[in-house]
Amino acid sequence: KSLVLKNYRENMDVKNSDIIKNSDIIILYGVSLGETDRYIWSQIAERSISGSVPVIIYHYVPHFDPGNPIRAKRLYRNVEDKFIQNSGIDLE
Repeated sequence: KSLVLKNYRENMDVKNSDIIKNSDIIILYGVSLGETDRYIWSQIAERSISGSVPVIIYHYVPHFDPGNPIRAKRLYRNVEDKFIQNSGIDLE
């Protein structure tokens, strides 16, 4: 069973990589942006940088108040920083 799961995961990694390489826009929805998926975030960041591909991250915040622009900007920046940090890319 573990060999089947391993092969399935490897096949999904190849499919995900192909999708990322061929995307003109990347939308992330329902993801945690955690470190454990760094290989995916790295591919998305590299594709965005090298191909000028926009990345849109939908980040759900319960009871979010869009009427506070300072808080909204801080939240936006925090999500962006988390993606950049967990992608492992060097911004230099």
